[in-house]
Amino acid sequence: VENELGISSYRCGKEGRDFPVYECPECREEQLAFDGKTGKFHCFACDADFTTDDYDFCENCGQLKHAGEAVCDNCLNYAKEKIEKE
Repeated sequence: VENELGISSYRCGKEGRDFPVYECPECREEQLAFDGKTGKFHCFACDADFTTDDYDFCENCGQLKHAGEAVCDNCLNYAKEKIEKE
């Protein structure tokens, strides 16, 4: 992924940025790269392609989620558990 995108995970960490690689919703491998300039995702494991019309980032935690949903599944589950405990 680093070779294809020309982005170093070390440099991202040093500069305080996130390395733009996520778990692929198709194959579940952590090989889904995001190109913020084009708004496109590409999985280097299964060769799947997505755009920000398909997926975007949770406004609450920054994790990948389906486009059009308010928050990701993790945040939704957390909110449900919190409500059930009250």
